[in-house]
Amino acid sequence: FLFGLLKEMTKRRTKTREKANYTDTLTTVREMVSIITEEYRQTVRESDLLSQEGKLSAIKKLDNIEVLVGAAPWIKNNTHLQMQNYDDELEASMHFVTMYKLVNKFHQKKKIQSLLYPTVSDLWEVTMGPQIALNAAYYQQENAISVPIGAFIPPYFDSKWPLPMKYGALGSIIGHEITHAFDQNGMHYDSNGLQNELWSSHDAESVKNEQSCLINQYNGFGHLDYHINGTTTLNENFADNGGLPVAYRAYKSANKDGKPFKIHGLDLASDELFFLAYAQMRCYKYSMDTLDFEYYNNPYNQYSPPDFRVTGPIKNNYHFSKAFSCSSNSKMADSLRCRTL
Repeated sequence: FLFGLLKEMTKRRTKTREKANYTDTLTTVREMVSIITEEYRQTVRESDLLSQEGKLSAIKKLDNIEVLVGAAPWIKNNTHLQMQNYDDELEASMHFVTMYKLVNKFHQKKKIQSLLYPTVSDLWEVTMGPQIALNAAYYQQENAISVPIGAFIPPYFDSKWPLPMKYGALGSIIGHEITHAFDQNGMHYDSNGLQNELWSSHDAESVKNEQSCLINQYNGFGHLDYHINGTTTLNENFADNGGLPVAYRAYKSANKDGKPFKIHGLDLASDELFFLAYAQMRCYKYSMDTLDFEYYNNPYNQYSPPDFRVTGPIKNNYHFSKAFSCSSNSKMADSLRCRTL
């Protein structure tokens, strides 16, 4: 009896602790989003690419971004989930492929139904599928970003990490998703997610000129005889190069006192920890056959290989060069730095 009681008490304490940790994480991530968005506004204000009118349009779009963090409040509510109008009720005993087809069919119906309505009453339903995924996302027609619960784990986030690591990893991801609001697709959608030009032709051309810099730069990246297609990967490269610097600004803003951060056993300064966390989350091991299949000869691929998602943005980042004392002719510093806004 005592053993059973102790086990039940431990289970309840664990659940309480997990709930408290999740609540604390939500608060932290929401604060990160708020600071990153404010630093994005400041980046736009300081931009010499946009006219005053263009800056106001960009800031209005930033102000209107809906932010979804974690998971929907009803994600564990079976009654609510059963009311989502699946054609057949999902069963735990179903084969994975059957379940996948059923959920996919449900989402296709939702998309078709959305054509009949100008707005979505619950944005959580739009992101219902990716809520437990690892990757955050930006939704053009809703002008919204989601930072799902699946991203609340290393190498993206850990509540025990020092501030620079939180911003270097998850912070740069948040900045990446916000940057999609201004990429070559985003510039054709206004602050309400409607298909209207965000900027004048002059402002749009200024941003496109910087995008051309990224295209040419990434065309020169690759492994052996393989080279990245800078055109097809532009939007993601643009978002990577926009997300990193704004996350760095946000980390500096959050650390108002200039407090130094250290990790036991690592002789790295605060800024070095920021870039270490950024690089660590893209740490993968691929064979050349896999790289060829997934990245170089995949007509549907929109991403650069993971190592270039690290080296590309840091080559364009002055603060990285300063943190690690890279000379101007270093492999990790590009003499002609590309930018986004």
